[in-house]
Order: sequence, then structure tokens, then C-alpha cells
Amino acid sequence: MSFDKDEIKILPKPDYVSWEEITEVIHLAFEEKKEKGMNYLGSYQDVETTKNRVDNGICLVALLNGKVIGTMTLRIFKPSKRGKRWHNENMYGYASQDAVLPEYKGLGVGKKMQEVRIKICEEKKIDELLMHTSIHAKDVLNWWKKQGAQYIELLSSPITNYYSVRMRLPIAGKKKFNKYYIALRFYLSAIKCIILKNKSGKSRRFLRLFNI
Repeated sequence: MSFDKDEIKILPKPDYVSWEEITEVIHLAFEEKKEKGMNYLGSYQDVETTKNRVDNGICLVALLNGKVIGTMTLRIFKPSKRGKRWHNENMYGYASQDAVLPEYKGLGVGKKMQEVRIKICEEKKIDELLMHTSIHAKDVLNWWKKQGAQYIELLSSPITNYYSVRMRLPIAGKKKFNKYYIALRFYLSAIKCIILKNKSGKSRRFLRLFNI
């Protein structure tokens, strides 16, 4: 597909772009993952879920000649006592609902949206940007790793059918963790997650016998 990348406009969702349009882009973007057996929420979520996942955050859209061809969400959080204080001790951002229409993938649309999202993080002095995705989504994981993101945790959720990797991209002057330290933290979390949960977020059978 040929087009001038300067024609792509990245901006927070304007009123004339409907949540239905954004949800449809997300569905189409995650169709490939669905076909590969990964039960991403983005492949089947309804419009209300799309809105709820943005909450009070920022929904970015990529527009080409008025057409929505991509979207990304940024939510901003303050640390809490329940948070992972070893890495998100200050304000942090969470990235989700990253989606580009299949026919526009690989053409720099996602990169352009990410640049805007990171710029917002820098302006708001956010320490780091977190995200998570399926451990099988090598394309997504590699895309983030190329930007300097590191694996920090393995997760399991009842709304998916896979283990997820949480990644951390340092922002606003924060540095990457020492590679040995970060590897140790990640593998300890992976061991704990796999022992306690299956890939669909349910407690292992032997733990359920003790109501754990």
C-alpha cells in the first residue's frame, strides 16, 4: 500500500470518531492472533469494554484521510501499596489496546503512534511505560524489546488462554535495570506464576484442595 506517512495524523480521539469505529479496528487487528489460538480480549470485546479500558486515560487514533487505521491507549497511574514497588515507585503509564488495521501493519503506523504516546509520557514526567501481551506474541514482544523494553513479570489471567509477559520501557531519564537483576526477577515471577496458576488464570488443582 502506498501513501505519504505525513498524511497520517495521530491525535487523541476526537468527538467525530466513534467508539464503534475504534472497537472495529481493534477486532480486525487482533483477528490474526485469534486465528493462532490466542484468546486476546481485543478480538471479541464490546464497545463498552473498549471505553472502560481507556477509562480516564488517553485514546490515541491514527487517521488517514479521515479513516481510523490504528489506535493506542495510555493510562497513567500513581504507585500504590499493592503495586510492584521495585519498579513502579513513581508515576507510570500503562499501554494497551495497541491496534493497526492489518493492511497498514509494517508501514510505520504503530511506530508513529508510539512516538506520540512516549512524548505524552515525557511531558507528564512518567518514569516508565508498562504493557503486557501473550508470551506467544513474538512479533509484539520483539517490537517492544527493540525500543528498550525489558521483561519484568509473568502473568496469568482468567480472561485469556495464555501466560502473558509484562514489559517495562523506561521513560523520563529512568534507566534500564541491570540485565542479570531483571532476569532474576522475571524468572522468579515466572516460576511462582506457573506453580500457582495455569495459563487461564485458575489456581492449580492441588492448591484448590486447600482453598488457596
